[in-house]
Amino acid sequence: MRSLEKVAVQGRLVNIKIGRNGRIAGIDELGPAKPDSPVAIPGMIDLHVHSRQPGGNHKEDWDHLWKAAVKGGVTTIVTMPNTSPPIVDLETLQLARELASSSLIKPLFWFGATAKDNSSAIKLACQEKDVVGIKMFMGSSTEAMTIEKPEDQLRVLRLGAKLRVPVAIHAETEARIQANLAALKDKPTVANHSKIRDTRAEVTAVKQALDLAKRAGCQVYFLHISTPEAAELIIRAQANGQLVWFEVTSHHLFLDDDFLQGEQGGFYKMNPPLRNFEQVAGLLEIFSNDQADTVGSDHAPHTREEKVGRDYAGTPSGVPGIETSLPLLINQVLLSQLSWECLVQYTSTRPAEILNLRRKGQIAIGSDADLVVIDPGGETRITNQNIASKCGWTPFDGLTTRGRIVSTIVGGQLLYKEG
Repeated sequence: MRSLEKVAVQGRLVNIKIGRNGRIAGIDELGPAKPDSPVAIPGMIDLHVHSRQPGGNHKEDWDHLWKAAVKGGVTTIVTMPNTSPPIVDLETLQLARELASSSLIKPLFWFGATAKDNSSAIKLACQEKDVVGIKMFMGSSTEAMTIEKPEDQLRVLRLGAKLRVPVAIHAETEARIQANLAALKDKPTVANHSKIRDTRAEVTAVKQALDLAKRAGCQVYFLHISTPEAAELIIRAQANGQLVWFEVTSHHLFLDDDFLQGEQGGFYKMNPPLRNFEQVAGLLEIFSNDQADTVGSDHAPHTREEKVGRDYAGTPSGVPGIETSLPLLINQVLLSQLSWECLVQYTSTRPAEILNLRRKGQIAIGSDADLVVIDPGGETRITNQNIASKCGWTPFDGLTTRGRIVSTIVGGQLLYKEG
């Protein structure tokens, strides 16, 4: 593909010329766009993807993952280190690269920090071009990587400041989670998940991380903020000049904790958990007012067999989302709940700024030709049957959204075309 013709960009109809180097070589303006004109936006940069590689091939593999990504308009994938084994040493990082070598989207990596000091490995890893920063778990989502002690958390944040890389934080307080578990009168169930990992667990962790990050002088990226209470704390810190960002996910924006009830509740178990209806409405208001920073999928596929019919501890947390996040946001735009400009900021411009990806996040001459074309008059039917991820299911099964992704271009190559 050498050009993309007659697409709407910021309300103007344009032809986008693509050079042989995979970058945008020219943009010819044709005049005002019509309401039904195909819309072109920069490809989504997903900063939060659990590839399951290495160690989880039965749940996801790279052949399925890159196809799911481009079907959902994602052109840049940043993977998380809580794999099996975890990416906390250089050998496993290299193994992860090798497993992704056949993918038509080459991933970037968050490198994991551990309670047992692995600073030497982090320093070497962060010199690599495909490593974007450090991942720190404050609460247990992956046991081997949980860092509970404030002094250990501060060590990681100081290292991030020294290396001038962001630290991505899973903010839940482990002590609070364990206290809530101990306080249950009956055996824990999936229906209890939001009470076990309650609002206080997230808010307390965010407060602590903000304080430690300020002391360390470290830039922090808060992952999957699920409560408006925690979001407001971060927004206040930003207003006071602290260099922090926070991500929201589509499942925390559009699903509430009622889904945890009943036999299918396991499909809706994730960390942090779904919140009550009022909190979801509050987080969605913050999002709609452009007060969040990014949208990540937190794509975390598990098999259907793993998600139902097991006890609380045996039901893994996480839901797939890489191919549904952008369609759900497009739906918000076409419902007039969000502007195209705001969607682009959330999904590409700000993620590119956070990671200093200078040729991504915008449609401009010299930028990478990572593009998504959307038919605003179409619709997308989300079903388990049409999910490209290897896990073969979605928490949004049965939902129809406005608009549909027609094509996805990565580095000038057409990797997805509808049908």
